[in-house]
Amino acid sequence: MWLAATLACTPALDVKTFGTGDTGSTDDTDDTEPPTTTTTTTTTPGDDGPRGFVGSPCDRDRDCDYPGGTCLRDDEGFPRGTCSAACEQFCDDAEGFPTTFCAEIGALPSDVADLGAGACLSRCNFGVHPGTGCRPDYGCVEVARANDDDSTWVCLPGAASDLPDCLEDLAARGVPFEPTVLADEHPADDPSLTCHVEDPVRMFSGYEGIDLTYADGDGPESVVGACTLAHALADTLEDLAPEGVVRVRHLGTYNCRTIAGSASLSRHGYGDAIDLSGFDFDDGATWTLVDDWEHEVTTFDTEAGEWLFETAQSWHDDRLWNIILTPNYNSAHDDHLHVDLTPGSDFLGFRGPYVFGPSPWPGE
Repeated sequence: MWLAATLACTPALDVKTFGTGDTGSTDDTDDTEPPTTTTTTTTTPGDDGPRGFVGSPCDRDRDCDYPGGTCLRDDEGFPRGTCSAACEQFCDDAEGFPTTFCAEIGALPSDVADLGAGACLSRCNFGVHPGTGCRPDYGCVEVARANDDDSTWVCLPGAASDLPDCLEDLAARGVPFEPTVLADEHPADDPSLTCHVEDPVRMFSGYEGIDLTYADGDGPESVVGACTLAHALADTLEDLAPEGVVRVRHLGTYNCRTIAGSASLSRHGYGDAIDLSGFDFDDGATWTLVDDWEHEVTTFDTEAGEWLFETAQSWHDDRLWNIILTPNYNSAHDDHLHVDLTPGSDFLGFRGPYVFGPSPWPGE
């Protein structure tokens, strides 16, 4: 199924700037890049995915109907052609298409070496291209950015996909996502600590028909984190779909920081935590933790309060998450459920690896 919602795009800017924009992170991550410049074009889904922009099939340059559009042809080593553009470091994006990337020219077939320092290619996207991430005869491979040390996963002609097992499993589930690369970094308040995200991905809305948005409903319909987070979130959406949930609202995933009031790295710094703030249902109802959670009780006055409690309890019982911190935990969690994948929960070893409700230990 072709993914209808990809990265949120900013309003279109001067089209003459094509090749200088590239994709930037607009959600709760620190993997920021220069601001995105977008262009508007027509999408026509087909066997090779949407047509008319970077990564689309083409026979000639005019099939790539955007400023600087260039067709890398079949006889140049690109099966059924690939729309591209010359670039020095960054590329523009367009709504409805996979995110773009300015790949160093050495990663491409030598027949297009005269294009310049780099060529705009589409990143692997398992929402637009379920199961494979790329068009037929293209593989998902990590390549470097032109004129930069950065890298990410893009679709290259004739290449064999080389994804980690966790990502292959995520693709096999039908989860819409892009593999990405996040460089290690250090929390501002403690440079001695290192934030590292294993097999990072950007997971899009749409799995099990459920949207992922910020608490206010705005922002990109995607989250960035470890591959294991995406699997756990997919498990969670599978649990929520039969309940009629159509939107999950959150307060963030990856964030390189320490736990408030401690010298320990937050699980958000590992990309395997998410703060869930509310749920929208197919009957129009919205239940949020800040408005509907009933504190310190097991007998409830409202359907919303009971559902929120029992849902969190069921995730605990089913071991969907290694840690669950509810609004009962402390005032810092009054507006969300913090859920994460702390390995073995060693810091809670004598309590057991799973936490639900009140606890005397410091939290996220």
